[in-house]
Amino acid sequence: MSADAVEDAYRLVHASTQPWLRPARSRHAASGSKADRARWDARIAGLPPPPSHGIRGTWSQACLLTGLGRETPRALRETLVPCLSVGPAAREIQRRIQYGNLAPRIRIRRRAPELDSSRAPEGPA
Repeated sequence: MSADAVEDAYRLVHASTQPWLRPARSRHAASGSKADRARWDARIAGLPPPPSHGIRGTWSQACLLTGLGRETPRALRETLVPCLSVGPAAREIQRRIQYGNLAPRIRIRRRAPELDSSRAPEGPA
């Protein structure tokens, strides 16, 4: 690969990973575990710095950066709170209203209904 192709690859990886840097730092700061913070440190350190003119590196290093860049959004996705999709969430809300466990016009906490321990017993289908 030419030096220009390697430089272009570094720039592309940098541009595509920068949107994930702030959320990664937030997850790092919010972690209560030393091991988790160490993992986030490694992920953040693995993201490429802003490219300067005349990047010196190899195509193999650019490919490695691509893999590290791909890992960060995957790791962030794994830290998201699980939730129901719209259809099952709507059915759950309707069921709660039907059985008197959720009054109309009440604000619902931002929490997956399937994880709520105060679920009403299943009614007839």
